[in-house]
Amino acid sequence: MSIADLTRNCFQSGVSAPRWVKLCQLYVSKNGIESTPDVEHQISNSVLILYRSYPGEPDLVEYFRQALQESLVSLPVFVSTFLQAAFSPEIRTSASLDMLCRVALDAHYSSNAPPVGSVVPVGATSAAIMATVKDALSLLRSASTLPPSHFHQLSTSASELATLLISCITDLSQVPVAQAMVHLSEVNYLLQTLPLSNTARQIFQTYSLSLDMVAGADVKAAHEAQMMQNINASTYGKGEFSDATSNSDIVSFGLLLHHLVHNRGAKYGSGSGGDPVVLLLETLRWSSWTPAVFYTQLISSAFTCLSQTSGNKIWLWVSFIAGRLPSMISQFEATIKSDSLVNADWRSAVQTALSNVLRRSELMAQCDHLIQQLNLETPVLRSASGELLAGLINRSVIDSSFAVGIDVRTAEDSIPRLKTEARDAGHPELQPYITFKISLDASLEEVKLLASRVWLDPTSHETFARVIMEQAAKLTTTLDVESMSHLCKLLLQHETALDIISLHEPISSLVYHALKFIETYDCETVGDPQTAVGHLGDVVLFAQYTMEKYHLDMDTFAHGANAVSSQFIKTVRNIYGLDELTREEMVAFNSWFKTLFDSTSEGIEDSILRSTNPKILLRLAATLVSHAIIARMASKIDNDTLHNGVSFFLSPLLNWTLVGVVKSLLREIKTKGFNAPVHFDILQTILLSPSCPPTVHCLCGAQILTQITLLNVRVQTASSEFKFDVRAIRQLAARAVGYIEPATMPTPKQQGLWPNQPRNAILMAIGTARGGKAPHLDVKHCLDVTPPAKFLQLLWSELVVAAGLGEMDMCRRIATYVLTMPQPPQTPPLLPIFLYIVLPSLIVAIDNQNVGEQTLGTELLFNIVTSSLTAALHLEWALRAVGGEPLSPLGGQPSTIMARRLGVNLRMKKNSRTSRSLLHKLTSSQPFMANFPHFMSEINI
Repeated sequence: MSIADLTRNCFQSGVSAPRWVKLCQLYVSKNGIESTPDVEHQISNSVLILYRSYPGEPDLVEYFRQALQESLVSLPVFVSTFLQAAFSPEIRTSASLDMLCRVALDAHYSSNAPPVGSVVPVGATSAAIMATVKDALSLLRSASTLPPSHFHQLSTSASELATLLISCITDLSQVPVAQAMVHLSEVNYLLQTLPLSNTARQIFQTYSLSLDMVAGADVKAAHEAQMMQNINASTYGKGEFSDATSNSDIVSFGLLLHHLVHNRGAKYGSGSGGDPVVLLLETLRWSSWTPAVFYTQLISSAFTCLSQTSGNKIWLWVSFIAGRLPSMISQFEATIKSDSLVNADWRSAVQTALSNVLRRSELMAQCDHLIQQLNLETPVLRSASGELLAGLINRSVIDSSFAVGIDVRTAEDSIPRLKTEARDAGHPELQPYITFKISLDASLEEVKLLASRVWLDPTSHETFARVIMEQAAKLTTTLDVESMSHLCKLLLQHETALDIISLHEPISSLVYHALKFIETYDCETVGDPQTAVGHLGDVVLFAQYTMEKYHLDMDTFAHGANAVSSQFIKTVRNIYGLDELTREEMVAFNSWFKTLFDSTSEGIEDSILRSTNPKILLRLAATLVSHAIIARMASKIDNDTLHNGVSFFLSPLLNWTLVGVVKSLLREIKTKGFNAPVHFDILQTILLSPSCPPTVHCLCGAQILTQITLLNVRVQTASSEFKFDVRAIRQLAARAVGYIEPATMPTPKQQGLWPNQPRNAILMAIGTARGGKAPHLDVKHCLDVTPPAKFLQLLWSELVVAAGLGEMDMCRRIATYVLTMPQPPQTPPLLPIFLYIVLPSLIVAIDNQNVGEQTLGTELLFNIVTSSLTAALHLEWALRAVGGEPLSPLGGQPSTIMARRLGVNLRMKKNSRTSRSLLHKLTSSQPFMANFPHFMSEINI
């Protein structure tokens, strides 16, 4: 029996790839055959023969992957045999050839080895390498004639393989002239007819120059040209498509992961249901990465983000990597496997990625060092790799045997986990155990202790978040105010618990339940309204804090088909004139003003609490204090009466209304200055009181710090009788918001100007990416400061500088992220704004530049337009795959419509050289035209 017979029998019998490899190894050893290139050729050809009969068969592709992984077949042998077999008419389809091409490329990038020694054997002559190059060039030429496939980019893969092989040619001076002329003809044909990427075109042009010199017998010049080619080859992996498959690039996933964590509480953040899976699917399709490279990029970027973190954000990234990332991967695989057009071994891919990333000793050492900062005196967390492996095992993404092979410490875990604790307590499952532990019967300290134990066990984070959400929904239905207060105080006093929830569940749904509870709860029929109002106040403070912390500034919060308004929370700082109040509000105002600021008042009685809607009391609090201050300044009430009334606001009964009171006082002080001495006095009384809730300090701290410099100057110029402790209030606010106070307060000129922040953010992202780190760019914050069109102009001005330094691909990735990353609903869509408003002005500006600048600007425009529209197209596909929204989150306009309108706009600018050049590039791009076939129809109108 031959090797070909063995392979055929194994395939037809359904033998798995690992089993087939072992049988081949057994066959070779039992027959006394040495593992030589000839034997490797036989094994590779035995699979290729079957592949001709079963083109695109995933099991045969897996045979190749396993053979390469187990060194049964070397990569140079596979490359040469595959390229020779590519001439067979049976497998000449884009899909079948691209799958084989990707096997070779994936094996090369997973090896982390240079091309020499990877795709070609060490010591191979230039003539021998050129023979393989010739086959690769023929494959690239054939790719342009085969019907295109939306899911397999053969032209990209073949071009990438050809450039890898060309980079291995170290000396052309000894190559026969005849062979050089054949290559020269083929390369020139490809340069003239194919829409090659920038990197491939540059390498092909240099190779053509070298061949031309050899054909002209100018050996010295050939050596010089070869030096140029070697320089280009050394930078290979920094170009358009090469970066898309390089497992060292972290720009795209760095931006994506920072977005997920930074905006974790918002739409398309980490906790936004299936939205993260949508973004992963879109990235997979847009990048054309193989599964192994995709996972390598994802995991390495996550650990790089962790390695760049400091302070209290360390645990957040550990929680994301160990707790959220495994569930995202599990959900992603469940979705992608349901797509019959995407057939790959995802389990093997994630194992390959883990093997690559977790053995990067320097990166993992940096992450472990940060974890040690959390562990303090006693170890409470595994290593960085151990926490991720535990999370992946928990989600059944990998099995424990593989994890032990990567990190033996996984098998030696001595840290008690909550699942074990739950079983010991008689709960076979974790969820009912956590539900029981946070019940009303447990004290707040006991629940906080549980939350701390949850934090130390990332594998329990998802379950904990789900339990809290279910409890909140249940309490909103039962209107149990004491239990709801209990839950809200836990989340207010244990901030990490709230952040855990935000990574796994839509935090807006939690706010919905709080707002719905406040809106629905009625104090009229309760037995003890004073206690009930105090408990309800905890819910109000929680809603205010959560909306502020996660920047949730929506007017309504929805949960399923239901919605609730947040206006009564967002308007608490407003001061109303009496003529602006409704009849019900006017009655409440008069009753409360008399109760609080009348010297004859006997205090707050139950009757007034029963008759007042808590939402109305929250709305009127700032107005009540403001009118009391006006009455004091008009000598209608004395100072003691004013302070006695304010003291009620510092009691548990009303302190939940203080956020609006403090913010209104700050606004009045900013407007009136020293015409508001009573405002200063009341503000100081409230803020420095030990009864003022820490949540109020936290929510008002940023506003206090922004005004504190001006306050300091004003107080220094005031009379000695004016006593306002600026330093104490500044320190209090700084502690509340986590601000490290400098030795001296900066002057207004020293403080950063708001208009400069977007430019600084863009420069920071570019600089971070340039340094090989994971960049972060908060687009929403930039748009809060700068109008969209101006922000995009700023982005262009910085990207064109970076592109001029040879960083075109980095610019493409950053621009694609900015234009296509879904932002909160109230944020204007940037891709249509760029295409319809900014792009025309850029074309006019480029037309007025010199030829060199025009070429660079046009090339950057082409890269941004094609990449962004393609990303938008794949985002729409991903939304459909996950069963999400029918409309694109990029303004509700489909990418095909945007592309069609772009074509019309470019066609109308016939007199613009830049417009004509961009139009030509777009219509010459085979991938772009395959994705947007109607673009050409609009051009031909």
